[in-house]
Amino acid sequence: MLMEDLNRKIIVEGFHLLSEQKGYTQVTVINKMSFLGIIVSTATFSRLIKNERGGKTKLVSVAEAIQIIIGIFQKRKKLLDKKYR
Repeated sequence: MLMEDLNRKIIVEGFHLLSEQKGYTQVTVINKMSFLGIIVSTATFSRLIKNERGGKTKLVSVAEAIQIIIGIFQKRKKLLDKKYR
């Protein structure tokens, strides 16, 4: 699998995970990416999660941001699970 394909898969599946498990909308994810310093327009993010065209640089930065957001979510979940056992 090419790195570009892997980044697309991370974006598409990562957004669906955040959407299903956390109820995040596109705007919520875009705002969280903005907090991380990754600026992406709503139109560009929409194209990326529909697996349409996107520049290589934007693909890499958005894929990295999605992974960070998911990582934070998973760490928080683990901490809460430990706290309330």
